[in-house]
Amino acid sequence: MPPKQRFTREIILDKAYEMFSKGGMSAVNARSVSKALNCSTQPLFSYFPDMSGLRKALIEKGIQDFRCALAEPEVKGLSVIDRCCAYVRFASECPMVFLYLLSGTDTDPCAALMDFPESMLTAESASTGLDRDTLSRAINKLHIYVHGLACIAATGKPVSDPEALIAKAYEAVVQAAR
Repeated sequence: MPPKQRFTREIILDKAYEMFSKGGMSAVNARSVSKALNCSTQPLFSYFPDMSGLRKALIEKGIQDFRCALAEPEVKGLSVIDRCCAYVRFASECPMVFLYLLSGTDTDPCAALMDFPESMLTAESASTGLDRDTLSRAINKLHIYVHGLACIAATGKPVSDPEALIAKAYEAVVQAAR
């Protein structure tokens, strides 16, 4: 009976993702991942045909984490402000992943932010008193500001109280739309 593998695909992917999150995609190579796992490169290549396969899995995991971060406010029935805060929080907590997604993957964080769920837009329309078209224009203006905050956060600059900044900006664009 062959010996049981100590490393699963998930263990390898999690360690590589941790490295990707901290150092970017350039920090992930067969030697660095195997060194971090304290093993040879053999376990890596038993689950991933080559490094491009591992990188593809890392990108998919980054996209999934990003989408989950943006979906959480919807699941909890929260507001546009909460979703915008989740966007900035993801950029702050996973800066290398956020910046990588901005650099040309199939998932565009900017577009994903603007893809607000119907339930959230309906609730915001009711609470602000704005019709859907006017609300959409106001949110588009907010989007530019929020994306700027996220980019600042992703580059390691401190963003003091992003929730309050986003709430004030949202209040201003809604007020201007009235």
